[in-house]
Amino acid sequence: MAEARVKTKTGAEITIVGSGPEVADILANLESIQAARTPRTLRRASERPRENLRATGPTGLVMGLKSEGFFDKPKTLGEIASALHEKGSLIPTTTISGVVLGLLRKGQLHRKKAEGRWTYGN
Repeated sequence: MAEARVKTKTGAEITIVGSGPEVADILANLESIQAARTPRTLRRASERPRENLRATGPTGLVMGLKSEGFFDKPKTLGEIASALHEKGSLIPTTTISGVVLGLLRKGQLHRKKAEGRWTYGN
């Protein structure tokens, strides 16, 4: 009887006992399974790089405006909402205010008061 011990990435230990050809066949199957998996499929979603994920919610839409240069000149919340409406995203101004606040806290946007109103820009 042949015996093989395999330790998985999670730390589990597997002992394979059988004839020489049986053990070799099982080990070959395990190796082919490991080779077929790419590192991306082994990672959890929370471990994937965020820059590779496409932002689709309100934050992603506002960041899309930023990447287009929309915030090169300061804009009000109403102007941000109008720009998103023109692009077909009907997001309420109340939602946009929360998104912009989060981007302010992360340092993605800056604000200043002009003529008694807050404006947002780079």
